[in-house]
Amino acid sequence: RIAATPRYEFTSRRTDSELLAGLGAEAAANPVYIPYDVVKQRLMVGAEDNSVGGAVRGMLKRDGLRGMYRGTLLTFATYGPFSALYFWFYAKFTDVAGS
Repeated sequence: RIAATPRYEFTSRRTDSELLAGLGAEAAANPVYIPYDVVKQRLMVGAEDNSVGGAVRGMLKRDGLRGMYRGTLLTFATYGPFSALYFWFYAKFTDVAGS
């Protein structure tokens, strides 16, 4: 009789859920903070009025609501994997620290 070779798992359901939780958190946060970030960047470079209200009004008038979400896909592509790995490493660290 041949002994069964051990199966090693690189991921587990917990790992998958931690990674998905990080991606989900980023996906939920993006619609909230991206308009803020776009306005902040435009104010920093002097592309808009010196007031937040004036900058928002100008952007909405010129670019519409779509302009407030400029760069959403690139932001998610950048910070999504970061958040996923952050959640995973945090869980691993707390497991090791708690042991």
